[in-house]
Amino acid sequence: ALVPRFPIAVDHLRELSGAKKLELHSMYGITASCLREIFLEHTSDPARFHELLSYGLRECVARRNVPSAREIVRTTSPMMVGFSLSQEVAQHERGFIDEVLSLCEFLPGGSEDLLVVLGAKVMLAEFRSGRTQRRIDVAIRDVGAWLQRVSSQCTVCDVFSWVETWKKERGSRMSSFISGKAVANRSDFLRHLKKLRDAEDGEAYVRELCEVVHALRSPCLRFRILRDVVGLDDRFSRNVIHAIVCFAFDIFVPRARSAFEVDEATRLEVEESERIFRRPSREILGVETPELFSADPLGLQPRLSRAQYRQNRSRKN
Repeated sequence: ALVPRFPIAVDHLRELSGAKKLELHSMYGITASCLREIFLEHTSDPARFHELLSYGLRECVARRNVPSAREIVRTTSPMMVGFSLSQEVAQHERGFIDEVLSLCEFLPGGSEDLLVVLGAKVMLAEFRSGRTQRRIDVAIRDVGAWLQRVSSQCTVCDVFSWVETWKKERGSRMSSFISGKAVANRSDFLRHLKKLRDAEDGEAYVRELCEVVHALRSPCLRFRILRDVVGLDDRFSRNVIHAIVCFAFDIFVPRARSAFEVDEATRLEVEESERIFRRPSREILGVETPELFSADPLGLQPRLSRAQYRQNRSRKN
């Protein structure tokens, strides 16, 4: 994570196939425009598109190259939105999702950054396919039924509701049920689920997901329901889900562009360096500035350490 990446322009290497270029990308990283061209060439052929996508992610996972894997997900996700919902495309997508989830099974411990990349791809593919919509409908029905049931119950019944929840979520507190906090939380959660159901595009979907995830301060039954809704399982912790949603937000929600087109790894590092270099003036002037949005919360500390290392070296020189 602390090794800089040098994107290579491969558009002039006509003798290299798309697969060979992706292999090069998994080792060193190729420019965003070259990566985009590889996949744009096959948007009319979903089978080949998903084949190259799977190959590229497999190679990046094998080499533990997180920045290159993130660039692949960032490049291909908006393209997949334009695919038709034909049975043939659905079959390719289902096979692709199963393969990505199988990659997660063989990740060594401490590979949360790769889980973020793979999980984001699965989550967005599930949304595009329409399967997320069906799971949202089921969740709305179940949460709504629970709220109707407890609204007419007495305090003793609230305790029974807590016991029922505690069997699934051991961190659940009885006081939340007796005080009515659990009802308020799930009512708010139901409202968010309905907004997710009504999301018309990827941007609206990830915007609402951000609202939901930020409201879940700790793992709870609502979190587990949400994780099931987006198509992920218990390999994905609350922190990883948070990072996945931030990454998806960064892909679909437009941000201000810089004057220079740089790859994601460089841009994010510059943001962290800027935060460090501004710190002395903030301390002296007592001026608080809002935190910069991080598209990769789990990778925040490595980039911060790398930026600090460069700052210290510049002082010594």
